[in-house]
Formats: sequence, structure tokens, C-alpha cells
Amino acid sequence: MTKNAMSVAKGVAAVVATGVVVGYVSNKVMQKNPKTVKRKASDAVSAMGQIVNDISYLLK
Repeated sequence: MTKNAMSVAKGVAAVVATGVVVGYVSNKVMQKNPKTVKRKASDAVSAMGQIVNDISYLLK
């Protein structure tokens, strides 16, 4: 059970780290072309929501 908990913790840490990197990069890109970024960000948020739902389904 401890190995499963550690795997979940590592997964969560990886997702958080990825989110931080994506946030930093998107902030830099947003300064150049905000309209295109907003459209693409909407699609990305939708996809991320689906991924989170799939992960929560797998953990049940």
C-alpha cells in the first residue's frame, strides 16, 4: 500500500511541476500574441479537464 501511495504522490508532484512550467511558458508567449493564446488555452484547459477526470476515474 505504501508503494501505491508513493506512486500517486510522485504522479501528483509531476503534474504540479508540469503545471508550473506550462504556466511560465504560457506567460512568456501571452505577452507576444494574446488572442491566439487565449483560444488555444481554452482548448488546452478542456483537454486537461478530461485528463483529470480520467485519472480520478482510474483511482476509484
